[in-house]
Formats: sequence, structure tokens, C-alpha cells
Amino acid sequence: MLIPGGKTSGLTPCEDYYSRDRTDLIQQRIQMVSWQLGKTPSQIKARARRARVYVVGYPDLLPSSGNGCANTLGITTGDIVFLNNEELRLNGDLQQAAQAAGDGYVDTYGPSEGHDACSALSGRWIEPLVPNAAAAPLHPNAVGGQGMADAIVAAVKAD
Repeated sequence: MLIPGGKTSGLTPCEDYYSRDRTDLIQQRIQMVSWQLGKTPSQIKARARRARVYVVGYPDLLPSSGNGCANTLGITTGDIVFLNNEELRLNGDLQQAAQAAGDGYVDTYGPSEGHDACSALSGRWIEPLVPNAAAAPLHPNAVGGQGMADAIVAAVKAD
């Protein structure tokens, strides 16, 4: 498979594409918008001075090992690991931004582990590329939405 930039890889085409010239383009894009994320809580507080702001992290979209998922998503095992690690980094950045602003952070990744898009239909929180439920691909279904809502309620009650 030919990857833009002339590289070839049958194992990690996404990683090859997004990690050109030793630059992580996904992380670079996250950093480009992080300034806006940092401003958002203060804008909310300016409009609602007594508001308590919570930043909600992303749920577990992909299994950490990538095993058994290539057929479900059409993504190589190596790229599933790469993309999962990028998601973990994004959640870390979201948590840091929330803490820096003095806001709450809601971890939905932990509660959703094992309920990713490659999980069995009966326990899945995230729909695969061809959804089996009324949800967009790689987005939470009703069970996932309820699981995330439960995590948010627990965070608010713990505050």
C-alpha cells in the first residue's frame, strides 16, 4: 500500500500517514485547538458566574490490543493500537485543561473499557463503522450514552 509521502506499509498506514517526519500530526492538531479549549471555561463562567464546568473525556472507542477488530473496522491491528494511544493522549490533554481552569473532568474512558466498537453487540457502548443501533459510526449507542451519563452524574455528586 502506498502512503502519501512515498512510504509503504501494510501494518500501520494511519500511523505512517499521521506521523510523518517524526511529527505527530494528530497531536499537533490537538495542540492547535487546545488554546480554544482553555478559553471556553472562562467564557462559560463569565456568562454564568456560579456554574460548575465539567469537561467530559472520550469513551473507549477501540480495544487497547486491537485484537479481533480489523474485520469490524477495516483498520489494521497496529493502527488500532496507534489510534487508541492518540485517544488516551487526547483525554490526558482534556483532563489537564480542565484542571488548569479549576474545572471538573469526567473520565468516561475507564467505565467504557471493554465496551468499545469491537466488543460483542450485547456489551457494546460504541457502534462500529456499520452501526447495529441508532447511532453514528464510532459514537455511543443508547447503552453507551447511559454509561457516560452515569459517569457524569457520579462526578457531579462527588464534587
